[in-house]
Amino acid sequence: MIDEVQELLSEASNYNLSDVNVSPFLSEVRLNFSGGQSVQNFSLELYRVSFYRISKTAEDEEGCFLIGDLRLTKCRDGGLNVLDGLGYGIRRGDNSPVHFEGHAYHLEIDGDIVCDFVFGDIKVLKEI
Repeated sequence: MIDEVQELLSEASNYNLSDVNVSPFLSEVRLNFSGGQSVQNFSLELYRVSFYRISKTAEDEEGCFLIGDLRLTKCRDGGLNVLDGLGYGIRRGDNSPVHFEGHAYHLEIDGDIVCDFVFGDIKVLKEI
């Protein structure tokens, strides 16, 4: 699955982030990406989301954001270093960020919109 995601992410400049949906309990995020006629639209579903940050300009109200770069990193430390670097506010008694047992993933989006997501699982949905 991760190889499939990496392949799609390598073609990021062909896509726009067209929609972001967050579940009512904030644990799942769906990112919809659209491209031109020559590329297949797809969505990424992120599960067990523990952190997300989305930044854009206040003036940008089009709702379709050009993507310059997408990076997916597998965090073997449960996301500890990434969460700490992003300023994750939920801490343990030793002041370290609460993080995943085992691995986690960090998805970074840069372009007209800048996003960071730290999560446990990912699924790709391709438009047919």
